[in-house]
Order: sequence, then C-alpha cells, then structure tokens
Amino acid sequence: MKTFQNKKLLAALAMSSTLVACGSDSDSSGEEAMNNAPVHGGNIVRTFHEKDAFEMLYLLGTPEGKESGEGIAYDPDGDLMSVRKFEADTDDLTGFDVQGTRIGVRPAEIAPFLDSGESKTVTFSYKINDGKSTTARKMTVTITGEDAAPEFSDLEVTFTKFDGLVDIDLLEGVVDADGEPLTISDFAADPSNTVDAHTLLENIKSLDIDSFSDLVAIGEELVLKYSYKVNDHNNSLVRNLTVKIRGVRKEPLPPEIVSTYAGTFTTNDNVEVVDLAHSDYTVEWNGDPVLVDVASITPTNGGPALKFNKSMGSVLVVDPVDFGRYIENVGDTETFEYAFKITDGTEGDTAGHVVDTSFSVTVTKEAPANLILNGSFEDGLNDWTADGSMVSVADSATAWDGAKELSASGWSELVSSSFEVTAGGAYHVSYAEQMGDWGRYNLHIANGADNLITRSFGLHPTFAGPWVDYAIRSLSFEMPIDAAASTREVKIETALNKVDDVQVTRYSTDNSHNLLWVNAGSASVDFEDGTQAAWGGDNIAMSAIPDEVVSGDHSLVISGPAWVALPAGTVQDAKKYLLKLEIKQLEFNQSFGNIVQFQIRDASDWTAFYANPLEHPRSIDLLATPIGEVTTFQQVIDPSRVGQLSGWDTRNIVIEINPTIWGAPGKVAIDNIQLIELD
Repeated sequence: MKTFQNKKLLAALAMSSTLVACGSDSDSSGEEAMNNAPVHGGNIVRTFHEKDAFEMLYLLGTPEGKESGEGIAYDPDGDLMSVRKFEADTDDLTGFDVQGTRIGVRPAEIAPFLDSGESKTVTFSYKINDGKSTTARKMTVTITGEDAAPEFSDLEVTFTKFDGLVDIDLLEGVVDADGEPLTISDFAADPSNTVDAHTLLENIKSLDIDSFSDLVAIGEELVLKYSYKVNDHNNSLVRNLTVKIRGVRKEPLPPEIVSTYAGTFTTNDNVEVVDLAHSDYTVEWNGDPVLVDVASITPTNGGPALKFNKSMGSVLVVDPVDFGRYIENVGDTETFEYAFKITDGTEGDTAGHVVDTSFSVTVTKEAPANLILNGSFEDGLNDWTADGSMVSVADSATAWDGAKELSASGWSELVSSSFEVTAGGAYHVSYAEQMGDWGRYNLHIANGADNLITRSFGLHPTFAGPWVDYAIRSLSFEMPIDAAASTREVKIETALNKVDDVQVTRYSTDNSHNLLWVNAGSASVDFEDGTQAAWGGDNIAMSAIPDEVVSGDHSLVISGPAWVALPAGTVQDAKKYLLKLEIKQLEFNQSFGNIVQFQIRDASDWTAFYANPLEHPRSIDLLATPIGEVTTFQQVIDPSRVGQLSGWDTRNIVIEINPTIWGAPGKVAIDNIQLIELD
C-alpha cells in the first residue's frame, strides 16, 4: 500500500476561511429570531479518478461544488455570507489546495499514493454564516486510485567481439503509466551461459566483452541469456535479456547472402514484414547495417514493377494485395521474381559495399474479402447494432446489392461487428446511400467507444424530389507498419436515408497502382520537386509556406479550378477506382466552409462529367474543417454502376478539383493525389 506524505493544515485555515463578507463571529444573537439562516441545496459530494484534471470546488456552490447553478448557498434575507469553523477530518491535505471559500482538487498529486481499488476521502465541515445565523454544510471529496504495472517486451541487444566494455540499460523500453520509480531485482544468468563477465549497478549491466572475445570465432555468434524482475511499488514482473556477441571481421567485407526470401500467400493475406538483416538471410561480417535499396527492386520474370514503397532500412515489406490486379482469374497462382541490391551503408571504414540478391513471391488470387459481416443486410440487422425504432430492413426493388436495403427515419448509430486490422494494411470502407433530406451523414471508423476517423457526406437531395440515386460513400485508412493487430468497427450515423452494400476491403497503396503517378509522374502526386508538374489552372500556385503545406516541403495552392490530364484507358468502364487527395482549408467561400468539387471529366468535352454534381451529388463535398486543418477527400469511381456516360476506355480524361463551385475565394491546398484501381 502506498503511504501518503503529511501536509499540515494551516492553523489559520483551521480557525476560519477567508470571509465572503464581514459579520459577527458568534453563531447566534438576540436578533436570530428575526433572521433567516443561509440555505443550500445539500452537502457537496464529489468523486474524482486519479487521472482527472485539476478542478476548483466552491464551499458555497452547488451540491456538485460548482460556482453557480441549482443548489448554491444563498441567504433569504440577502445578507452577505462567510464560512466559519472550517475543519478537515485529516491533517493530510495532499492534493487539496484550500483558498478561502474555494478548494482546488489536484488528483495527480494523490495518484502516486493510490493503487487500484484504493481511494482517499477527505470531508470538510464548516458553517455558513450570515452575521446572525449559521447553517452547517459538508464537502466530501473522494479520489479513486488506479495502479498501472510496468509495460515492456523482452530486451535483446547485439554487440561485436571488438566492442570492449559495454553498458546495457535494463530498463530500456520500459513504460510505467504512473511514472513511478522503477527498480531491478533478482538478476540471474541462464545456466546455459558459457561466460559470465558482468557487473550490475542499479539498472545498468556492464559487460566486459574483451575478457572473453577470444571465445567468439569469426562468423560465429555467442548468445548470453539473463532474467530479472522489473519492480514498481506494487508490481514485480519478469523480463528476459538476450545478449548477442557477433564474431565480425575488422577487414572490410561485403554482406554475405545466406538465403533469399520466398513468400507464399493469397491476395487477402496480411502484409509480410521481412527483416533481411536477420542471420537467416544475411551475414554482415563487419557488423555494419544491412539496408535494402528499395529503388533497385526490379522484376526479372515479367512480373509487375511494384515500388514496395512501405519497405525501409533492412525491412522488405510485401503486401499481397498489391499483386491482385496482375493475376487474371480468381484461383490462379503466379510466381513473381525480383532482383534488388542490399548495401552496408556509407558510414565507417568497412561500409560502402553493394550486393546483388533476389526474392520471390508465389501468390494465389482470391476474390476481395469483405471484412464486414452482412454488409448488404440480407440477414436483416444481424451483426449490426442499431436503434430499431429508427431503422428497418426490407425488400426493395431499388436495393443496391441483393434484395434488401436499410431505411432510416431518423438519427441512429448503425454499428458493425468488429473486423481485424493489421500492421501495414490499407483498408477501404464504402457503402451505397440514398439521401432523403437536407443534412450531413457521418461515417466513423471506431475502436469501441472511440471514433478514430470521421467523414461527413451529403448536402441535399435533388431539387426534383426527395430521393436521389444511390451515391457511393468512401473512406480509407492505413495502419502503421509497426502497429499491433487490433479491431475496428464501422459506425454509420443515419438520418432520413437508405443504406446498402457496406464493405471494408484491403486495397493497394503501392505507388505503381496510383494511375496519376504512373501517367503523370510522382511530382504531380506530391509536388516535392517544387513545380506544378502536370497540373494546370488559372488560379494555382506552388507553395512552400509552412501554414499552406499539407505534407512534405511543397503543396499546390488553388483558388479556382485546377486539373491534370490523363490518357485514354486510364479509367475503364468495367473497373472501379478510388480517387483521393489530402486537402487543407485556407480561405472559406461560405460561412461554414467550402463546397469543393472533385471530379473526372472528358478532356475533349468538359461538359461531360463522370456524374452531374447537382442531380447526382457524388462529386462534391462540404469542406467544413477549420482553417489550417488537413483532411482527406475521396470518392469511388464506378462507371459500370454510376454516372450518365460510358465509353471511358477511349476517353482522354482530366481530374479536376474546384473549391469555388459556390463562389470565391474558396482557397485550399492539396497534396498526395491518388487514382487507384480497386480490385
């Protein structure tokens, strides 16, 4: 159990708090019968968690300690009031700051002294005096504790036989959410260790490698194992330490390829993360880093020229979904081979080598898996949580997918069952929607109660009638390559609308799948060469001003229509695409934000839209984010199901973005534009 530090209550506070107004010190007088005593709404009772923020409570306030509101202390005669005979039931007021008729509560000061299941309660008793009469009142404050155990993974460190005396911090990577002091105990060497040349001082283990370096042969590796306990005041957890001493050479040598990576998977499998510095693949004789030259990765047997742009350092990242569009039929299997180079860096006398190597992947194409169960509501609301009084599922001749669709008559939060997300994966969320009235319709990607990503859709239906044709709503997100596997849910906020065909699928973020990158060059995607690249328009400019840049060093600032041309065949009738960019609001053209059109047009006939933005509002959106905030715009391009035009296979196209569709100024910055073919 934690022990509180003493903090004595000041004698002056024990005698009297700061007066609200002057008055007699006596509790009564001969005139008391003529006087109404102060009134309040009850004793003040509050409970805080140790992680709650500082809060000021008022002795004359509401029963919740608020300064104003129902139940505050008042005097029916309008006399000024003061607090008298103020006492606390403890001398230890750690975490409490008494300031006259106010008490500041600082849970963080008490937190180090509370464990889970423990609490500290302090009761203050006092009299409210109007100069003639008094009324008793109490304030009871409870702070509940929570003790977090230290969090860590096992520790592994690597040295060479020439490193001499080295220090190892045994608390490296240990996190204690309480911020408590941590200690080490019960340090023990594994019985299998062949040497023991360490000293231990608090949490630092020193290892004298020189004393046994002769035992580590060139090309060999000595492994030493230890265990110890990491302690806070209440927890004692075992941690394992592995020390690897590598027998390297002093003369400069290139990395030696031991074996090459060969992966086998389906297009629905998770991202593969391969550390080529591992001894299974490479021996680095000098202890230099092993680095993948990502730009050198080249297909050798006619496979796709993927960029593998998630790879970094010694890690080759292979995303199976990248290969789907290059395998003709579901069920087919292809093997793709690649050559590439690894280096041992450029720093040090033994660095500077380049070595040729290779890897291969064998991929079976599967139909894209929808991670959402019952996304078309063919089983009613099974696998969904919703307010049944606001939503219903029924057969409909206009259902987008299958025989049924969901109809909503008012606000409800429609929540899917959980789906798994994994490190490095990119996920596309879409659903078909009909709007029935003015409004904004929100889509969230959530983890339990936390909405992590939000997009809003819709402005109004057509002017001709209450229900427009189905529009496809779109949201996408990527998981960091070092993220832990976890789950997400889709939350759709309904109003007066219809919903169908909710999907969550994996998609490729490899640059080779971005058709803007392929056809117009990387500078037209991210503007990092400092030029407008292939973009045109009368009101566009390149910017390196930090407040205007979306990401990187440069972004394109537009205050009128801007466009980029792409050749015929970029978009085809039988395929589906994700059109996406990052955008930052710079100036509004409406009090609530900007109406922005994000559209594909026929380059030879600019009146030919993918979809008419007024009759079919699939290509416009309300940018209502604050000035300077970055958000993502995106939409699905599906010519076989949406739009008035066909024959896109033979149409030269332009991607257009216009923040002034409802008038000037409408100024935004854009970056990282993508047109991705979805499998």
